[in-house]
Amino acid sequence: MEHLDGPVKSSYIRSAVLPIYRNHIFVVYEKENHIPKKSSCLIDKYTSDFNEKVYVYEIPKKYIPEFEKFKLGKYSELNSRYKQRIFNFHNICNSESRLAKVLYKHSDLKSEIEDVLNCSMPNNQELSSVPDLKVETYPSSNKDVQYSEEVLKIHRNFFNPRPKAKRPIIKRVNTDFSIVVTQSGRIIGEHNKKEVVGLRIHKPSNIIVFVTK
Repeated sequence: MEHLDGPVKSSYIRSAVLPIYRNHIFVVYEKENHIPKKSSCLIDKYTSDFNEKVYVYEIPKKYIPEFEKFKLGKYSELNSRYKQRIFNFHNICNSESRLAKVLYKHSDLKSEIEDVLNCSMPNNQELSSVPDLKVETYPSSNKDVQYSEEVLKIHRNFFNPRPKAKRPIIKRVNTDFSIVVTQSGRIIGEHNKKEVVGLRIHKPSNIIVFVTK
C-alpha cells in the first residue's frame, strides 16, 4: 500500500488482459490523468476497453503470505500490523466498525450472522465470505461490471448496516392511556388490539401518550 500514489478508484487482483500476473494488484486511480510516482513494484500498465489506465503493481515478497490468507478468506489470521494498514487505508478509526469485527472475529457479529442464518457457526469460522474472483478481476465487459456492482451492493449493506430500530418501551398510566416511546415517535396504528384515536404529550415528562379506545 505504501507504493500506491494518490486516491484509488478501484483495485483488483486479476486481469483478463494480463493473466500471467498472479501476485499483483491492478490499480485504477481516481484522477484520469494521474501519473503515479516511480516504484520498484510498478512493473506494467495498460489502457482498458473502458478507457481507464490500469497500473500493475507486484506484491512484495514479504506480503505474499498475507495475500494468500486474503485470497482464502482467512481475514482474522492476517498479521496485526497489516490489519492496521487496512484500517489506515480505509480511514477507519472505530474498533466497532464492521470491518474491524470481521478482522478480529467479534463475537457479537458472529451472533448476528447466526441469528440471520438461523444456524450455529463453529468458532473457527471467518465472519465474511471468501473473495469472489470474478469481482476481484478487472472487468472485461459491461456484464462483468453489472455483476460486480450487484455483489458489492450486498457487501456494502453488510459492512454498513442500517441501525436497528429500537423496540417501543411501553408503560401504563391508567386504563384509558398507553404510553409508547419510539425512536421516531410515529403512531403505530393499533396497540394492544385497540385503535389509536389520537395522541397528547404527557407533562412534565414530554412522553408521547397514545389515546386508544
